[in-house]
Amino acid sequence: MSARIDRDTYTVLRDRLAAHATELAGRAGKLNEARTAVFGSGEPGTARSVGPTGPTASARPTASTGPAVTAY
Repeated sequence: MSARIDRDTYTVLRDRLAAHATELAGRAGKLNEARTAVFGSGEPGTARSVGPTGPTASARPTASTGPAVTAY
């Protein structure tokens, strides 16, 4: 009896997770469409951040230059 209950519980949980995964994938697709409409068709995470002295500027203080200036 316990093995049947375990199997049934597994099946219920698997089906619920599959349904949630399908819903999440749909929501992610809609979010990506909205992102593309606002920011263009670039892939997420490919934009480079440019700081006060260029794209490789460090925001940490250094011994030679003193405290860094953070641009907001």
